[in-house]
Amino acid sequence: MNKSVRIFSFILCLLFIGAIIACKPKTTTNSQTTAGQGDHATQTTAQTADSSTTDSSTSQTQPQTGTTQSTSGTSGQGTVPQGGEQSASNQQTQSQGNNAQQNPTQQDTTARRKIGEIVFFDGTVTIARKGATVKNTQIGDIVYTFDIVTTGPKSKLEIDLAAGTPGGGTVKLAENTSFYFDTKLLDNGARKTVIQLLVGALQVKVDKLANGSFTIATDAATLGVRGTLFIVDTIPDGTIMVTCAEGTVAVKTDDGTEIKAPAGSAVVVQDGNASRKDMAPEALIGYRNEWRKTMYDAFASKALSYTSIYAGIVDTQSAKLTAAIQKLRAHQAILDMWARDKDSGKVPRFTDYMTEKKTIAPALFEVLTALFAIERPYYRLVELKALHASGIGSGTMKDGRSTSAYFGEFDSKTQVLVTAMTEAREALKLFAWASAGSPLGNFFGAKAESLGSGNLFFDEEF
Repeated sequence: MNKSVRIFSFILCLLFIGAIIACKPKTTTNSQTTAGQGDHATQTTAQTADSSTTDSSTSQTQPQTGTTQSTSGTSGQGTVPQGGEQSASNQQTQSQGNNAQQNPTQQDTTARRKIGEIVFFDGTVTIARKGATVKNTQIGDIVYTFDIVTTGPKSKLEIDLAAGTPGGGTVKLAENTSFYFDTKLLDNGARKTVIQLLVGALQVKVDKLANGSFTIATDAATLGVRGTLFIVDTIPDGTIMVTCAEGTVAVKTDDGTEIKAPAGSAVVVQDGNASRKDMAPEALIGYRNEWRKTMYDAFASKALSYTSIYAGIVDTQSAKLTAAIQKLRAHQAILDMWARDKDSGKVPRFTDYMTEKKTIAPALFEVLTALFAIERPYYRLVELKALHASGIGSGTMKDGRSTSAYFGEFDSKTQVLVTAMTEAREALKLFAWASAGSPLGNFFGAKAESLGSGNLFFDEEF
């Protein structure tokens, strides 16, 4: 009897324990969901940041891999080869949309791109920044405002500049191209961007602007854009051509003459004169390729002369820039303070640092005057050096130097100059930050107009 009671009691205990286990709430799924929502919230917050205000410039140290094109998320077909296609942007956008439906992760990755992010490259790409040259470029690296980006022979690059947002876009560089940019969001939400195309060719796709501006400066003209797809080609003698596939580009020459380039047209500016040729949009590619071939064939006989011209300008202006940089370095404490405050996340008001800005403005203006006078001739020589390697423009320069000797020591002889130019652009970036996005022309007055296309960084309309 006692044994039966004990067995019965034991069974009751087991049933009671089982009931407790069965009634215990399951929290695993909710915990996982909450964590996932937290990650998504963090990612969403990161998407809203304008990375053009951040400059962590020590991240680009990994070597190139052999899978650059396959991991880029975009087709090399849409870049701007020297004789290549107009664009594959529309196909790419459609493809991304289809893939996003099948693969939500890919859609999130695209949305999280930072301003200045490299989304494709092939070949050799260098970035000049803060007195150093970044060579081991990777997809996902960031090109910051006022960085000089240069593609080598048979090289291509695509950079995202807030694509998919009003006033944002993508920039695709052809081989032997150098450029830099500045972009910012103003208080009214408008994005304003200035691109300095120093040499080479690039394709630009700009999303339609509700307001704001997107401007490109070249040797011979300034291009105003309001939502369009176009290519800009420059020739080493300063001639440019704009081929427009969508929208309209306003081409303004140095004397103020403006000519519109609507879809299906090509505008050429040569020796200060602008002309336009209209055609079917599908004919633009062939027309551009033939024009480039004709112009470069004609330039070959002038390459030696232009090497002498640009070398003379660089020799003269290099001394001026070096002297101006020395004066600017006397105010290094101010620049260092701005750099620390900027890195700490401070958001200045226009009334901050007034004493410091007035103190440093004269020295900075002298530096910028020399910088904007020398940067295009220098990068023209970089382009001519590449042409010289292919047998174009060799001979004896006007000052008696041989082109072989000149270009043989060009990189080593101009390293100090390159450092000075990056130092000047870094000072300009810090001054712009300390001015809280206000027009820098307020400090330089009418003198800013003497800076040529460099005035675009100071123009109140920018």
